Amino acid sequence: MEEGIARRVGLSYQEEERKRSDKMFDLTKQEYEDLKEKLMLNEELSQIFEMKIKGYSITQISMKMNISERTTNRRIKELKRKIMRVL
Repeated sequence: MEEGIARRVGLSYQEEERKRSDKMFDLTKQEYEDLKEKLMLNEELSQIFEMKIKGYSITQISMKMNISERTTNRRIKELKRKIMRVL
């Protein structure tokens, strides 16, 4: 496969994965408040959770929290695991 096409296909797949992932954070205000209470998050995870709910990108969260994108991704995975345990 041509390199440019492979890159576009890879990016397209990543965008679809990101959209599916973001659906987990597509909550009403009441759902957010209820879930936040059940999760008992520390300050850092609470801030990341709030930013994800507001639609911030990983890059935006990383910059605001002054952490790497890799760390942000790990924290988001941790949040998802906690959410799945509570639901």
